Amino acid sequence: MTSVMSSASGLLALLQEPSTNDQIRFYALQNLNRVVHEFWFQISASIASVEALYEDEEFGQRELAAIVASKVWVAHWKPCLVGWAWGDVNITWICLSMHTRTHPL
Repeated sequence: MTSVMSSASGLLALLQEPSTNDQIRFYALQNLNRVVHEFWFQISASIASVEALYEDEEFGQRELAAIVASKVWVAHWKPCLVGWAWGDVNITWICLSMHTRTHPL
């Protein structure tokens, strides 16, 4: 029987497990990595948790945390990579959807 995931919230909650439980956080990252293309918008709201795992030198799966964070970034900015322009200290991305996003350097 195949189960269908409708949210990444359960996996994101597992990232909050105490630092002594790396297996649970590794499980969560593995599965987030598998569904990041579908739930990147939910993961982006909790990206600080993913980044914290990458920054934790005691965490054994730092590279996986970096991969998940990178995939979220790419999914978020991919529609905007059509064009860019330098402004004072910001890069302004001109998006396909006609929205403009500014990212500080």
